[in-house]
Amino acid sequence: MGYTIHAGNVAGISIVTVAVDLGSVAANTSEEETATVPGVKVGDLIVCMDSALSAGQVIAQARVSAANTVTLQVINTTAGAIDAGSRSMKFLVVRQDGADIGRVST
Repeated sequence: MGYTIHAGNVAGISIVTVAVDLGSVAANTSEEETATVPGVKVGDLIVCMDSALSAGQVIAQARVSAANTVTLQVINTTAGAIDAGSRSMKFLVVRQDGADIGRVST
C-alpha cells in the first residue's frame, strides 16, 4: 500500500529502527547520547520514538549531528541515576525537498 504527500516540500519520510544504548544519566541532569542511524543527513528532521523509557526519563530532542549520526538529549528527572541500557528505538526521518515554504499547505 502506497501513500502520497500531495503538497509541501517533503522529499521523503522513513521510519528506521536501530539498537541504541542510552548510557547512565545522573539524577536530575541531562546528557547527550548518539545513535547510528544509517542514511540520515544533516538537515533531516528527526523524531525519536521509544516505548520503553524508564519512569522519569525523557528524550527532549533528537537532531542529526553528522551523516548517519543522531544526537539525543536525554533527561533524568528522578532522584537516582538511570541506566536504560540497550534497546530498539524508532526514528521518523523527514527529508526536506527545497527551501522552507513558510506555511502549511492544505
